[in-house]
Amino acid sequence: MFEIEQQKYIFLKRYHIEISIFFAYICKTNEKSKFININTIHMKKFLLSIFALLTVLNMQLKADEGMWLPYNLSNQSLYEMQQLGCQLTAEQIFNLNQPSLKDAIVQFANGCTGELISPNGLLLTNHHCGLGYVQALASVEHDYLTDGFWALDMKEELPCEGLYVSFLSNVEDVTSKVLENVTTKETRDSIIDANIRAITKERKGDRDIRIEIVPFYSGNQYIMFEYDVYRDVRLTACPPWGIGKYGADTDNWTWPRHKGDFCIFRVYTSPDGKPARYSEENIPMQSKHYLPINIKGVSQGDYAMIMGYPGSTDRYSTSRTISNIINEEGPAIIDCRTTKLNEYRKHMDADQEVFIKYASKQASVSNYWKYYIGQVKQLQRNRVEERRLAQEEAFRAWVNADENRKAEYGSIFEDVDAKWNVLDEINKPMTYLREAGWNGGEAISFSRRFIRINNLFKDKASKEEIAQAAEALKTQAEAFYKDYDMNLDKDVTIALLNLIYKDIDKYVPSMITEIGDKNNGDFTAWVNEAFEKSIFVSQEKVNKWLAKPKKLDKDPIYALTMNIVDVYNNVIVPMYLEAANSGDEAERLY
Repeated sequence: MFEIEQQKYIFLKRYHIEISIFFAYICKTNEKSKFININTIHMKKFLLSIFALLTVLNMQLKADEGMWLPYNLSNQSLYEMQQLGCQLTAEQIFNLNQPSLKDAIVQFANGCTGELISPNGLLLTNHHCGLGYVQALASVEHDYLTDGFWALDMKEELPCEGLYVSFLSNVEDVTSKVLENVTTKETRDSIIDANIRAITKERKGDRDIRIEIVPFYSGNQYIMFEYDVYRDVRLTACPPWGIGKYGADTDNWTWPRHKGDFCIFRVYTSPDGKPARYSEENIPMQSKHYLPINIKGVSQGDYAMIMGYPGSTDRYSTSRTISNIINEEGPAIIDCRTTKLNEYRKHMDADQEVFIKYASKQASVSNYWKYYIGQVKQLQRNRVEERRLAQEEAFRAWVNADENRKAEYGSIFEDVDAKWNVLDEINKPMTYLREAGWNGGEAISFSRRFIRINNLFKDKASKEEIAQAAEALKTQAEAFYKDYDMNLDKDVTIALLNLIYKDIDKYVPSMITEIGDKNNGDFTAWVNEAFEKSIFVSQEKVNKWLAKPKKLDKDPIYALTMNIVDVYNNVIVPMYLEAANSGDEAERLY
């Protein structure tokens, strides 16, 4: 599948705030017990939160705009921070050889930020970040989602299968190694991918660590981040639903937040203090550094900053990118997710068991649904596209004032326009086929995992190979159907297929066109029949098939999935990559 992954990095932003901050935590900075306020709002949300803080509450806020990698904090930035009241040195913020603030700020699971708040590995994160792990432990009999959970001692803490936290242990600029042998834009991506795999394999060796090599500035720089991964993480506390989700989507990505937006976990290690998988013999982590909580709160004029793992930032994107988000990508994601969420809410409100199964899924879908609503609104409100156009006009004038600059930079915006002329055409169908198509209904999405085994039949693989593939799918099926409701999925699938047929008129998979034309755009009858015939709507049917696997081409859900994937991978993605190759070089140069 072609997907653009949002990489996570550790960043720092500084603020001088004229008001008290909701949920502020205090970090001891030296032996004389001087403190710095740490705002624990998830870093992914900081831009829209700041916009909302200014526009909704009309509060006074002075912020030095920008984000910095803590390991590369400049003397000028640190000086400005200290002028605003920061009492930390650069080494106290980030130090690879001694305990520092970075050792208290962790990456929780695969994207959230967490903070150590005790010497014994107690970890704080956002409610939605821990929600999936609370949901996995919940049942109708032990409804930790609705009622909350609180371990009264360490023996009552609950192991969370699959949960891990990552501590940054090393940072290195590997730009020259990643770009080695890159000579043409046609081969750039494949060479870079091969170089990254080789660097990662060499650095990782036999160690159980995580390596990320991340592009910055449109691929002009590559930084390698090395993490120690702790895989024994246990639930300590989660507030009741009425507290943890108070305000729900209305409050999400906005200020003020009225909810108790937290979950508490504890990190465990082997008896010798090393990362380890779950064992009853493991002990609470002895934290290198942690953030003591100041129960006195904050005062007017206190210094505050945010440190954490945000999503990627596009601060150097062109006006064409902004226009696409406002007019194409943003509205498409909002429409697809609104349709899915409406069906989720209908079924979750009617059945407590379904609510438990889908609480985390609903939160995941709604999180970036609300994000895109706010992003589009604020991009328009703050006239970001107009401001980018003005910056680009100034850049053009600077280029045109010198013949050498014209020779080097003169075609940048022509190449950018060529890229976005294509992307503007395909972005809406591309988004719909991803959000409402192969990643829309759950049976459709799950059936993609069977592409490999079905191809084994086409390739006339041995019975042993097919049996091994089937065995691997049994575990996946068990995990998938644990939190699956067929009736909900049926309604979601109907609504999303109706949406695709109604809203896009280019690059529509042939099956969707044929079914929609035949049924006046209503997929109800077809989906009902498909769910009757397909193996993918129940664990019993899938297990029966896995016991005696055969070709899936005639399964209606699988056939639709492959039709959607074929258009996406073989029509839209090549157009995307060709356009990107022509425009990405220009954006790197810009």
